[in-house]
Amino acid sequence: MDATSARVRAIGEPALLAGYALCGVDVLPARNDEEARGAWAALPPGTAVVLLTADAGRALEPFMVDQNAPMTVVLP
Repeated sequence: MDATSARVRAIGEPALLAGYALCGVDVLPARNDEEARGAWAALPPGTAVVLLTADAGRALEPFMVDQNAPMTVVLP
């Protein structure tokens, strides 16, 4: 993956992530743990960074330890 194809995505409550969409971040809505896990599983190739709301971060914590996972940032 080169820098021109790398993408930033965000997973979590849409209302908390709406501002990131204005900056070109692909927002994957997740209103509960199951939706967060589904969004994570569906991350397309080329995802370099994933922003997570606090709830999504808790739901996805077991998946973030994979060294092949995209870099993740849990928002406060």
